[in-house]
Amino acid sequence: MNKKKGIVITSTIITTIILIVICFIVFNISPYDLYGGDRCPKCKSTNVGTFFYGEYDPEFEDSITLAKVEEGVLIPGGCVIDDDSPKYRCNDCSFMWGKY
Repeated sequence: MNKKKGIVITSTIITTIILIVICFIVFNISPYDLYGGDRCPKCKSTNVGTFFYGEYDPEFEDSITLAKVEEGVLIPGGCVIDDDSPKYRCNDCSFMWGKY
């Protein structure tokens, strides 16, 4: 009885892993896209910044935005968003992940 139960659990786990891999391939996402912006998936640091895209001119930005850019909380990403545009960057190891 226990042997059958173990086989069912093992096959369920293998099936789940195969489905996850297929979803990553079909939807063109990486496992890092599942991580949020609160912790770096590579070094586990919490010193993470979020990219923002669009025209950025420090001369016309308010003081709160400028302070967040200087702290690394907000990161100017440029004007163009493409398929490879990251959403987050670790300020400690410079690893970038996520998609817009």
